[in-house]
Amino acid sequence: PEIEELARRFEESDLGRRLLGLQKVERELPILARFTDRDGDRFLHGVLDLRAGDTIVDYKTGHRDDQRYALQMLLYSLLTGAKELYLFYLDEADAARRASPVEVTAGRLAEAREEVQRFFTAQQTLEFPGVVAEHCQRCPFNGKQCREPQKMRAAM
Repeated sequence: PEIEELARRFEESDLGRRLLGLQKVERELPILARFTDRDGDRFLHGVLDLRAGDTIVDYKTGHRDDQRYALQMLLYSLLTGAKELYLFYLDEADAARRASPVEVTAGRLAEAREEVQRFFTAQQTLEFPGVVAEHCQRCPFNGKQCREPQKMRAAM
């Protein structure tokens, strides 16, 4: 079936062969990690698709959007200490473009840490910034519970 073909795409890739050849490879690994910020200790959890040594791979399907997933990957690095991060687009037709590295730098990790701090603050205050995007046009809450699109139009 299709799922087996998608799995083979990773296994047969250069990245897949390199990582799957390592001694310790963990798949679907749940993580729970302490995240210390100015307000104390908090916990973040997630599930890593694949961890091999200091490398984490997250499988993706559908629309390719490295920027959208960068924060997720940088959080994985913060929580695990992983130094090498990849998004692997399973349904990408061009095999050479399937593995997409995510750059890990001190600056990017600091930005990710700040973003998590903003999230925790919003969680405590229940003040979440509105995000108006293409999906708003199809959303059943548009104009009812959610007034963000109207606010954006009025501000223009």
